[in-house]
Amino acid sequence: MPLTSVLEDPFLMGFLKWSEIEDLLCLEVFQYTRRDPLSRHGLLNIDKMDRGQFRTYFRFERDDVRRLCRAVPEIVSTPQGVNISGVEGLCLTLRRLAYPNRLRELEPLFGRHYSVISSATNAVLAHIDSAFGHLLRDVNNHTWLDIAKLQLLSQV
Repeated sequence: MPLTSVLEDPFLMGFLKWSEIEDLLCLEVFQYTRRDPLSRHGLLNIDKMDRGQFRTYFRFERDDVRRLCRAVPEIVSTPQGVNISGVEGLCLTLRRLAYPNRLRELEPLFGRHYSVISSATNAVLAHIDSAFGHLLRDVNNHTWLDIAKLQLLSQV
């Protein structure tokens, strides 16, 4: 009759220390299951996404996102030392701004841990603020932005 547990083997039990037996018992009782890697479905690939789905997720067209990527570094580094592409970092940021999701809900879409999603978004937002924040701090200095255009933009 085959053994269903290593703890049923009297020969093995004679060689183990009590701490090792306790560890084995805990593993059996709690039945630890390894988490599947988040990237098992692959990381984000915007070229494989449907146009409508892309617009729904990020509120931009694919070509517009590619144009916006020129303003973001090619590689975005997080404080944890994870490097992601600028396109992925921008898409993470746009998704976070487009709809209020829990970070764990975004894990399957991006194939990244929620802590990486959070820190990458913060890194992209910090870059945008440092590079373009001066444009938003005083909107009265823009000659192209007058009352008529603001009214037109508010109607869109």
